[in-house]
Amino acid sequence: MQDPVSVRFVTCFNHLKDKGIVRSARQFALSIDTYPQSLNEILKGRRDVTIAILRSCIQEYQLNSEYLFTGYGRILKSEVEEDRQKGQIHSFGSLLAQQRASIDSLSMTIERLVSQGGQITSLSPEPQLPSKG
Repeated sequence: MQDPVSVRFVTCFNHLKDKGIVRSARQFALSIDTYPQSLNEILKGRRDVTIAILRSCIQEYQLNSEYLFTGYGRILKSEVEEDRQKGQIHSFGSLLAQQRASIDSLSMTIERLVSQGGQITSLSPEPQLPSKG
């Protein structure tokens, strides 16, 4: 029975293959300086992945080490970064929506005041001049 890290390693390999980042197990093995036969044993579940292979894959293919060791997160570091950027864009979008709502509310208040005969000369308070004493 393979350890969980080895199982996730196989998942990472399949993900890289599905995304077209690697074409074959042989090409993958050679790119991380390991023997294709050794990689094949890992992929078939007969052997556990070594730290050296993990290190090479993390460096060569930007695998997310958090995913490999804990199972949490996305498989590739680039996917983690994409998620972060989407989160920032989403947060920025929320901020813009809040600002827009505030502007709309102020606009309605101004329109109401003007329609009631109020006169708006300035939206900021008048500066106070120092009194001569």
